[in-house]
Amino acid sequence: MRALFLLLAVLLVSSGALAQPKGKGPKGEERRAKMEERLNQIRGRVLREKVGLDEAKAKQVEQILNKYEPERVKQRQAVRESAKALSELIDKDSNDQKAYERALLGMRTADKKLAELRDKELQELAKVLTPKQQAKLVISIRQMRRAVGRRMRGEGPPH
Repeated sequence: MRALFLLLAVLLVSSGALAQPKGKGPKGEERRAKMEERLNQIRGRVLREKVGLDEAKAKQVEQILNKYEPERVKQRQAVRESAKALSELIDKDSNDQKAYERALLGMRTADKKLAELRDKELQELAKVLTPKQQAKLVISIRQMRRAVGRRMRGEGPPH
């Protein structure tokens, strides 16, 4: 169950990793497609088991999550690129204030767009989920984010 939870976390929290497969060519695409299919199955199971959704509601939620995913991936990538630019400027001990300003603006803009996207997504989810189901979904996502963070920091499997 812990592996299931971690894999769903990866899907909901940073499925941007799926957008850019490590391998190039047919094998990389094939591997990405298999992983995406597997993660979608896991997400569906968690929606049904953890959140308690029936088949129809789970499919509605999956459609909503899928609808916003491409923009979420795009904005998360923009945040990562801005953070990388800031790190490089700091590492070089740069005094290029305009470059800092551009990177900071890029990060703030992407963060704002992500917040707006989350708000739209939650508003749409509120139309199909009860408040209790919404709460279960939000709590599950928070737990998954923490679990992924711990895992990425090498603190072992999620609890």
